[in-house]
Formats: sequence, structure tokens, C-alpha cells
Amino acid sequence: MRRRRKTKILATLGPASNTRDKMRALFDAGVDVFRINMSHTDHDMLRRMVADLRALSDEVGRPIGILCDLQGPKIRLGRLTGGPRMLAEGERIRLVLGESSDKPGDVPIPHPEIFQAIKQKHALLIDDGKVRLRLLRKADTFADAVVLGAAVFGASAFLSSGLGAVFVALGVVVIVHPHVANASARNPTASFVLLFILSTLLMS
Repeated sequence: MRRRRKTKILATLGPASNTRDKMRALFDAGVDVFRINMSHTDHDMLRRMVADLRALSDEVGRPIGILCDLQGPKIRLGRLTGGPRMLAEGERIRLVLGESSDKPGDVPIPHPEIFQAIKQKHALLIDDGKVRLRLLRKADTFADAVVLGAAVFGASAFLSSGLGAVFVALGVVVIVHPHVANASARNPTASFVLLFILSTLLMS
């Protein structure tokens, strides 16, 4: 079965679509590449889905792409004190270097590389963007920021919030041991491919 169109269609496999019948239905509907989200897939499930897709490829006589989406690095906040807190738009808060802070209003970040990378006017996203900040000034061990949108901050769901900087190279390793394990779960040579990619990133 040959498809002459240049545009490729990608579909994500999930609990409602990761069976052989659903994969075949998606392929018949035009899907060229199947994405597997490794944030929600264990190795046994990965092996089964890859085997099913390879069998489907043999059945239809056409290559089928498989895209394993590896989770990016998680940069965690430190321990927040003072309990839940409502951040108002325009409110100013201080980010401090450390695992915790004695001041309830501070937001601790135990990653010195963050303070080395961020600069004035950079945007910071916490908890997948639920909390948005704009940096006003920074030093080696702290940074002052303004809240860009009202949000609840400090509730239990936010205690280990991830933090990301927009358009900033943070100097963190983007491929770590779980990524190599995820790739190697299906093919031991895949770990070599990941290490080659990592070497390329470090040299670029």
C-alpha cells in the first residue's frame, strides 16, 4: 500500500488506541507514524506495542514509523514553606538558591545552574506553565520576579513542581539513564544511538 502524499500523519497511542485492531483502524485512516509517550508507558507495554506495529507493517507490506517520545529533564523546586498561597498578577516574589528557605514568601531552587543561566526579563514557567514569572533582577544566589498571571502556589500538587526557562539554555543533561533504558527495552543497540545523540548535543 503506497501513499503518494508528502504530508505524514502522526497519531499517539494511548489506552483507547493501543490494541492491534485500533492500530489497524488508524493505519487504514491514514496514519503513517505512531507516537508512544514514554512518560506513561512501561517497558512491557512498549515491547508489546512495538511488536504489534511491526506485525502490522508486515501485514500491510508498508513501513510504519514508531516515535518514542522521551520525557525531558525535570528541574525541581525545593521545599516550599508557609502552606498554599494565592499569587496575584503583578505580585513580586523572590527565587532563592537552596533546598528550602526560612522565609515563607521565597521560592527555593536547589539548582545553581539555573541562576547562572537566567537573566533579566527571562520568562520562567513552573508546574507546566500554570505559574508564569518574569525576571526583574538576579544575583548568584537569588532572583526577583513578577507574577504574570494569578495562580495558586504552594498547594500539595505544587510542592515538587517542575521549573523551565523559556528560550534559555540551562546547561542540563537532556538524555539520562531512564531514556537509555526506555530505548534499550526494545533494542539494545538503541542505547548507542542515544549516546551518539548526546555526544552530538554536547559538541554542538
